[in-house]
Amino acid sequence: MECPKCGTSCAEGLSDCPSCGNSLNSTLTGRIANEVDSTLGPGGIAPVTLSRTRISNRRAVVFLLCMFIVLLIVFSMAVTKGVPIYIGVFFTILPLIFLGLILYQNRAVSRVDLNNPSNYYTEQLEKKYGDKAVSTVAGTNVFGNSAVQLQKGEEIITYASPVYRLQTSSSGTSSVSVERYTENTIIVTNQRVVFLTCPLPGQGLLLGGGSQDMWNDMLKRRTIQDMAQKRVEELKTGGSSDHFPNDFWIDRNSLTQVDYLKILGPMKYAAAGAISFRVDTGNKVRYNVVEGSDIDRLVPVLHAVKKHML
Repeated sequence: MECPKCGTSCAEGLSDCPSCGNSLNSTLTGRIANEVDSTLGPGGIAPVTLSRTRISNRRAVVFLLCMFIVLLIVFSMAVTKGVPIYIGVFFTILPLIFLGLILYQNRAVSRVDLNNPSNYYTEQLEKKYGDKAVSTVAGTNVFGNSAVQLQKGEEIITYASPVYRLQTSSSGTSSVSVERYTENTIIVTNQRVVFLTCPLPGQGLLLGGGSQDMWNDMLKRRTIQDMAQKRVEELKTGGSSDHFPNDFWIDRNSLTQVDYLKILGPMKYAAAGAISFRVDTGNKVRYNVVEGSDIDRLVPVLHAVKKHML
């Protein structure tokens, strides 16, 4: 059996990789996760949701047009029987109002570009927040226009992926919204705690009222883990990579407390736990952690930081 995170060959029957501590997915939920990941394909949940939303909107358009025609006929006949014409106008115009809303949503859905999630995300976010498009927490540092790369003397200790930000904020229509928080990977170095986005199609979008990032973290965990591992290896060898606008880091000297919770039993498939990082300004960022072994690796390496198990 090969570890999905570090590639180490492991003996059958082991639950965790002896090299990196990652779960070997030998459990039923692990096998289900791999099967779902494979079935969804490389695009994850976003293409499925987008297709379903477009189909639903088309059906709604057809239904409202049919309703308008039926009401128009009914009230035309009613007016000939003495019903005031303004009543007929009122009831027949309602479907047109709803039709206009659906067409507006269709326009927003049609502009979604899953092939360039970062570009679309940035464009939509800046429309809402302007120059304050990036999401910052006091005491953290946003990459801005700088590429992600290790600083002089910096070494990667461990990382966790996938994770999902518990704080939410979004903007847009009911069919398409933009989330301000997209990070799904935490990297701990000897100098910083780095929060990065390994983007799948539709990253940062809420489609049809649902978060694509949250579902991909659960259903495409293997793919995200592979992307995170590749990102880590690139950084270790001195490489650099692009990032989403809100990717950031916390200086180890600014980190004051770590709170964590590990969930066991049947809920493990949905969320293995949670972890939060508090900075010296008093602010904190909170994440769901999909793999329980990630918490076991993250917490011990954060030396000189107060730790609190919830």
